Amino acid sequence: MKNVLASLVLLTGSMSMAAGSLYIDGRVDHKSYSPNDAVGTPGSETFQISRLKIDYQGKLSDANSFRVRLDTLKNTTATNASGNTSAFMDLAYVAHKFTDEVSLTMGRYVSGMGGVEGFINSPADIYLRSVAGDETATIYQPVGAQVNLTFGDHKVNLNFANNTEDASKAVSSTVTGNAGGFTAPATTTTYPTQTRSLMGVSYTAKLMDATLIPVASYHFEDYASARGGNSRLKNTFINAGARYLIGDFEIEADYLSNKYDYDTQAAQVLSTISAVGLVRYKLNDVGSFHLKYEGTDQKLATSATSDTKNKITGLTAAFEYKPAKDENWRMHLAFAQKDNKPDSGDTRTEKIVYAGMRFYGDLLK
Repeated sequence: MKNVLASLVLLTGSMSMAAGSLYIDGRVDHKSYSPNDAVGTPGSETFQISRLKIDYQGKLSDANSFRVRLDTLKNTTATNASGNTSAFMDLAYVAHKFTDEVSLTMGRYVSGMGGVEGFINSPADIYLRSVAGDETATIYQPVGAQVNLTFGDHKVNLNFANNTEDASKAVSSTVTGNAGGFTAPATTTTYPTQTRSLMGVSYTAKLMDATLIPVASYHFEDYASARGGNSRLKNTFINAGARYLIGDFEIEADYLSNKYDYDTQAAQVLSTISAVGLVRYKLNDVGSFHLKYEGTDQKLATSATSDTKNKITGLTAAFEYKPAKDENWRMHLAFAQKDNKPDSGDTRTEKIVYAGMRFYGDLLK
């Protein structure tokens, strides 16, 4: 990873003459965390780098564009076996435009899942993500192919992708010859076939002079069951939402539903349904204030024949201040609280206060 970042820095000067942009996207916070006794963990106060990404975008020709985004905060070099990408590779794709209406994207791309919360909003502006959104965050950006269709102000994406490898299909091999030494024999794990796939469709549009932006998607995972044999399972992810702009207000609403087939585990999430609403008021181009509410119903299997339910509510109040309209820097102060009420037992309450800054800009300008 250090070599990759060093190469980007060294190439910055020469790339300034080439087509493309090299963005830095970051957020730094002071985070104050306060749980109640039912959570069972202590409170804390820390400074943290919440986001730091390097994003290079450009064109290879009139018909071909590319994007490579690195997440510098990843703390592992583990490789995604079927996708053959490192943990640092956040996005990496090439898009070819056949016509103004049809293009093809291949690589690690943005699927369009997650509703307004996950697809339209930047993660750097989210202080408390919905439970359903959190569950699908790891598959927002899969490795695969995407067919992009544009019909005027309407866009449809067809997704065909890998997903998390299925451990039940993994093959382990042990390298012998060092049994008497201090180092244990090396063991490698491979995935000879893709056993877990993600497919689906996403839709967005700009209506009423771009004041109404609807978003919807349907995706499903198909994968081998831990029961073995030819047994297959399917998980489904559905969302529908919209953003409406009226004067100095932005109003957002999302419905997100995740459903999971039960496997042979003693404890497993069976379904998560989140309803999310947000109202943002803009303050003369120098900042904004927003309130966000989430209500979630979650069903969990405790065994093959029984289950339990959690009712979760979340609230965010945030103020974002931008000293000048054209600044690529802002300050923020946000309060977030999540309450998790199980069928039995005490409500678990967690409160977080963020005070920090966000920055975003093109290093080649």
